[in-house]
Amino acid sequence: MKMRRRINNYVSQRTNFLTGISHDLGTILTRIKLGLELINEEKQTKPIKKDIKTMEMLLREYLDFSEKVKIKNLSNINIKELIEEVVVSSSTLKKRTKIFCASRIFFKTDKNSLYRIIFNLLENASKFGKNISIYATKKFKTLTIEIEDDGPGIPDKFKEKIFKPFYKIDDSRNLNKGGSGLGLSITNELIKKLKGKITLKDSLKTKGTIFSISLIED
Repeated sequence: MKMRRRINNYVSQRTNFLTGISHDLGTILTRIKLGLELINEEKQTKPIKKDIKTMEMLLREYLDFSEKVKIKNLSNINIKELIEEVVVSSSTLKKRTKIFCASRIFFKTDKNSLYRIIFNLLENASKFGKNISIYATKKFKTLTIEIEDDGPGIPDKFKEKIFKPFYKIDDSRNLNKGGSGLGLSITNELIKKLKGKITLKDSLKTKGTIFSISLIED
């Protein structure tokens, strides 16, 4: 019991520390952004703004990881409309993503969580492939969403490890490229909270990777 309490205290301290640091850095970044608005030289500020955007994304992932994932509101969602909403939120995704989904697939779940799951997986796919396809089907009460890319693929020996926090692989498909290494871990936790599962496999068509999400409606 003492050992368990010590471990829980240690985890709690680490979580509080990470949350505090993330909030402090977020405040500093806000000040930098405000300062940049006073500079008129677009050529000088553009790369700095890009770095700030990357840092903000990393901080969001750190905060999401440090805080407990909570499922808030369940509602009946039009899946195609949700996917389209995710895709148009990013110019990169809008250019590269093809959607294959019937227009009247509805599923009761937490919209914000499913949005984040789809966004994370599409963003991950866009880092390694030029073309992305997302397929959504529903059979009885089971919703299946598959995201396929044409990137270099993931070696079998890494497939069970990539959902671990901060896990890195040293090859052409570094799953932490341009990110914190927490995106897939957060995605996995969200899917678990929705009582679903995620798997991945090689794509025979594109030679890339397919991430498959399976959710069951209550």
